Amino acid sequence: RLDREQAMGSHWVVNIVVMIAYIVTFGAAGAFIGIPTALIAIEMGALGSEGDAWAGTYVLVFVSMSVFGCIGAVLGGCVGNKNIRSKDK
Repeated sequence: RLDREQAMGSHWVVNIVVMIAYIVTFGAAGAFIGIPTALIAIEMGALGSEGDAWAGTYVLVFVSMSVFGCIGAVLGGCVGNKNIRSKDK
């Protein structure tokens, strides 16, 4: 049986694991959304009218995935925080 201190400690461990799961999931979803966003930007001519701009394409996709992944991770942290706080009340 768990005493009160151990139960409270395991409660915080579960909260931390849930928070990390939210952040990773939303970050991965954001990075996944960044791929078609970069491809749409390339189709719209974000790289100019150069012939084969493969290096620019890779950089644009990487930057787009990074930006949307970071935005997703921040949103995941906010959602996880609200979810955990609402369950604590």
